[in-house]
Amino acid sequence: MIENKDIEHLIKIELEKAIAAYKNSERFTETESVFNELMNYNFDRYKRKLKKEIKRKIKRSWTNPKKGINPELKLDAFLFEHYFPEVKDHEADIYGIIDWEEKKVDQLVIDMGYAYDFADGLEQDPGITMQFYNPFVKNKLGKSYYKDGILITEDTELAKCFQLKGMISIHQAFYELHNENAFDKVHKNDEFYILFGEHDDDCYLLLSI
Repeated sequence: MIENKDIEHLIKIELEKAIAAYKNSERFTETESVFNELMNYNFDRYKRKLKKEIKRKIKRSWTNPKKGINPELKLDAFLFEHYFPEVKDHEADIYGIIDWEEKKVDQLVIDMGYAYDFADGLEQDPGITMQFYNPFVKNKLGKSYYKDGILITEDTELAKCFQLKGMISIHQAFYELHNENAFDKVHKNDEFYILFGEHDDDCYLLLSI
């Protein structure tokens, strides 16, 4: 079992791998300035804003029966899932995971399998905002085209760097809120996880409670 205190270090290892892959890509020389802009993003300010957003949504949306939440359901996880960034203030949707039968959370990158369901009122609902992708979107990166019948999306290596860099701040926000007992109002099982990932890809462990 991975300890919460070790998650940041493991994400940083993944970030180092992603940066190496990006610097070996054909697009590196064309997009290096955007990469540098992202690395200088104010992630401390982002984390402070994110903590406020999470606390607000726990109370108003993610545990609120008036928003369709079934208070009788015990959750196995919150899954935050996002698509490839194309708009400003990119957002990851939240899914409440229940009846997760193939639960295996023993490493950073998680294969959830298919034996789970979504909680009432928590299926592709507004989750967390990811402003750190704004330099990527502003520079109109991530264009897609078809080659030999296959959809190719440019700058996936660069986007991965952005994702992992932002994930460090997202993990820190959730970890600090957990230590402040912010998730006590969430009706959860004894093993509860916060997961994060891109659509149709493996997801990452951000927190275990």
